[in-house]
Amino acid sequence: GKRGYFQMNKKLKIILTILLALMMFSACSETQYVADDTFEPEPSATAENNNMGIEETVYGGVIKFNSGSYSSLNPLITDNEDIKNYMSLVYSSVVSLGFDMLPVADLAENWECDETCTKWTFNLKTGVTWHDGSAFNAEDVVGNIEYIKKNGGNYAANVQNIDKYSAEGECVLLIECKEPDNMLPCKMTFPIVKPEALNSNSSDSVPVGTGMFKYDIHGSTDAKICLNKYDGYYGNSPYIDGAEINVYGNSSAKYTEEYSFMML
Repeated sequence: GKRGYFQMNKKLKIILTILLALMMFSACSETQYVADDTFEPEPSATAENNNMGIEETVYGGVIKFNSGSYSSLNPLITDNEDIKNYMSLVYSSVVSLGFDMLPVADLAENWECDETCTKWTFNLKTGVTWHDGSAFNAEDVVGNIEYIKKNGGNYAANVQNIDKYSAEGECVLLIECKEPDNMLPCKMTFPIVKPEALNSNSSDSVPVGTGMFKYDIHGSTDAKICLNKYDGYYGNSPYIDGAEINVYGNSSAKYTEEYSFMML
């Protein structure tokens, strides 16, 4: 099928670069769009780094972020840009961005379109599980598209040109666009939320995603969101063990309190 390219705004480029550099993982290797966003330290490279005074890669640890108050942990509708970005650690998308800003398969294995660029087929990965252990399937993506089209929110523009959408079996997503759209893979980067949780838009709802970090229901409080590495993640495991997002009612406090990284 035809392939499309895209441009991202500067802010999202910075966010993605930080997260990719931090987690040092690849979204997918077998995909129609090949992006060199993997990094695996080799002995020779490590030796050279030591000669330059750079320490070897260290596994483990927790990264800290700060955020202001928020209306919901659902990234599709939250009113907090920080939370929307941080939740990308919890939720995966059908397509993600490679280190070179080209679309790469995430929950999708690959995709193609017809010669008119209006009818698209996304073949989804098999064996992907939600953080509660249940199986992910194409109907889950259908439910998210339906929710966004009905409720709008942060990703309304992503699905605006989608006319028809359906699941064919467990792992095939069919989409028909209103107009030819070779940019559709770039628009399929919205987070996929478990359908059962889509109507739970209160600030105390529990996030359930398919991403590399799982929401820690026992460690999280109103003032701190705790995320732990998800052992059942379908992709490459991150080097760090978890993340903490400190939540401040006073938005200026997030700039003065301790943090590892902050989305500006």
